[in-house]
Amino acid sequence: MKNSLITGFLIIILQAACIKDTLNRKPLNLVSDKDVWISEQMVDIYLVPLYDAVSLGFLTHPYLANITDESSYHSAGEMPTSNFGNYTLALNTTAYSWIRKANYFLEKINTSSIPEASIKSYIAECRFIRAFYYFDLVKKYGGMPIIKEVQTFDNNLEELQVPRNKEEEVYDFILEELNAAIADLPDSRGTDNYRATKMTAQALKSRAMLYAGSIAKYGTVQMNGLVGIPAAKANTYFAESMNASKAIMESNKFKLYDKLYNPVAHSGDPAKNYQEIFLDKNNEEIIFKKAYSAPDKGHDWDHKNVPQGFTTDYGSAITPTLEMVESYEYIDGNPGTLNVDGLEFNSPDDLFKNKDPR
Repeated sequence: MKNSLITGFLIIILQAACIKDTLNRKPLNLVSDKDVWISEQMVDIYLVPLYDAVSLGFLTHPYLANITDESSYHSAGEMPTSNFGNYTLALNTTAYSWIRKANYFLEKINTSSIPEASIKSYIAECRFIRAFYYFDLVKKYGGMPIIKEVQTFDNNLEELQVPRNKEEEVYDFILEELNAAIADLPDSRGTDNYRATKMTAQALKSRAMLYAGSIAKYGTVQMNGLVGIPAAKANTYFAESMNASKAIMESNKFKLYDKLYNPVAHSGDPAKNYQEIFLDKNNEEIIFKKAYSAPDKGHDWDHKNVPQGFTTDYGSAITPTLEMVESYEYIDGNPGTLNVDGLEFNSPDDLFKNKDPR
């Protein structure tokens, strides 16, 4: 009995001696913040959700096409034209949480112990992503607050209430971000076209500056510049867009998809060729794409957009308006007005016979 008491007492003493280390052990299922910035692999993982948050306009309810005059969606409920502000997913109202994460990344990567060249490349990559966030916002709202620092609440609400910038200033910021990204991004990542390269940033620059130039040329300045861009800046933005497009063409890294149709000889199947652009992985027309991998990360775009009779729910989520359909000419060049008067059709396809295959 005495030996048992002594043994138990020694065990308690030994446990007490070790308890400090036990309580200070790092959890095995969590990664500390400081551990992220000492490993390029961990930095890559941090970037994954930042890329995932980039809005490409499809995985929303309703789709962005439904908020324009391009299409309608029978299951969308009250149409966006009369209740625009309720469509939080399509309008990306959570964008500033991701802008904050990007700002945090840009702040912390400068403290990293990884090679300097890698730090420069990561900064360029994150600035490309941040420019994408702002481009998505400015398209939908016009001028929005430009926030470059990590905001922290400390009973300073008034300080955090940043006013909107002018629409012109947001596009200038996007241009500044993309020019900086182009300077330090790699020329290529091999077949990995899920991440930014110089040409990816040039492509986004071309598109964003085309928007800016078009707004300046065809729009009007309202609300003291929160919406609209002065007409005098149109050609400046158009020139930036053209130069970016020229850089992509002269790189010879991409070309129009023509495996099933030769546009010069007018031979092959243009409709099938257009379809295969979206099915032929890593073809030479793709400059940038989002990554999906079932079952961990999937999407329901095809489920929502097949014809209504092919699925048990939803379907036909992007239904082109008549105006949109008729804006595409017939293949012989005649206007695209549908000929339906007094005709009966044996197949739905007959209605669109000889129309532009898109």
